[in-house]
Amino acid sequence: MEAYISDIEFAVGDRRELEDLAEHIPEKRISLFRKFGLKYYYEYSGSVYDIALEAAKKTVKGNEKDIGTLVFSTGSFHSPPSPYNRVDGIKDLNQLLKGLGIDAYPYGVYLSDCANIISAIRIGKNFLMEEQFENSLRQKNNHVCIITSDVTGVDESRIVPPGTSIKSDSASSCIISSKPRKNSFKIGDIHQYHNKEMLGNTALSYEDYIIQVSKCIDFIRKKNLDEKNQTFQHILTNNYSNSYIKTFSLSLLANEDIFYKEQIPNFAHCFSSDLLINLNQLCITRQLNHGDCILAIASGPSSISSICLEYIEQI
Repeated sequence: MEAYISDIEFAVGDRRELEDLAEHIPEKRISLFRKFGLKYYYEYSGSVYDIALEAAKKTVKGNEKDIGTLVFSTGSFHSPPSPYNRVDGIKDLNQLLKGLGIDAYPYGVYLSDCANIISAIRIGKNFLMEEQFENSLRQKNNHVCIITSDVTGVDESRIVPPGTSIKSDSASSCIISSKPRKNSFKIGDIHQYHNKEMLGNTALSYEDYIIQVSKCIDFIRKKNLDEKNQTFQHILTNNYSNSYIKTFSLSLLANEDIFYKEQIPNFAHCFSSDLLINLNQLCITRQLNHGDCILAIASGPSSISSICLEYIEQI
């Protein structure tokens, strides 16, 4: 059974220039980030649920009665200024559901950090398949809403380890359905790999770290390029930096020209929202044609995930 991503929206905090980080980051490092193609980042003073509501309100508008499942992903449990309280977290979640006006059962995704979005889409797709099987005669309340939301903690550095980019506070959202809605993306193969050697109690040497990163990239190349005779019009990655994309394209043995990097100066690294922000902007700027194949890749501290998408233009 087929599944489609549509109604992609996002929200970001207040725009800041790199120079605003001068109090926390040396000027030499800021100059290096500029050289990497970074220009702005975004700062949000509220919680992950507050900014999630801003994004998802636009996604669910007019679709409230169709949504029966919510998959919420975040790696920012530390973001509130006060100590984390699980009861308060459920209160915030309930306020999010009320604010969206949806009667949906919520599920959480958090272990892949900046690659959470692909895990959330995979889980959401599976829920959709289950709902379609059980409710084939009742075409209501069977869409899945995906939200990913992250806010940098009060005492957390905005530098993305090991120094590749700047973190931007953001949230993004979409709907997964069994039929294309508006302009949609048909979900294809999803591949995921977790490398437990990348992050542990003992720090790796730079050489060993590169070896482990190479294993992740090799996995993506093998699954999507070596084993499949498929041509991609666009390759999306996390919006770390131009230098990251250059290195990644060389490691993937793919033409750098098809890597999408236009949003790196505009947004920097928006955690797990990079993927949906890039898809949203590709649609808005009309850079997609019906049938275009997209390879989207997202990575976290110890994992990497990929998803193949086909753009479906509704006329």
